[in-house]
Amino acid sequence: MLEEFKKRTEKRVRVDGVSEMNSPRSQRVLAELTTELQSAWGILVKPPRNDAYLIMGLF
Repeated sequence: MLEEFKKRTEKRVRVDGVSEMNSPRSQRVLAELTTELQSAWGILVKPPRNDAYLIMGLF
């Protein structure tokens, strides 16, 4: 999904001649999408519970 957004915004040019990929709005949207996707993956995929994680008290 992120790759598709990147491909489509790279090709788009705004009315004022600025590349859409270089606009602050597109950068913000891409950052928000990336954060949401990483959050979803973090919820779905848990690291294995082994002794190293338990000793460090991370899980």
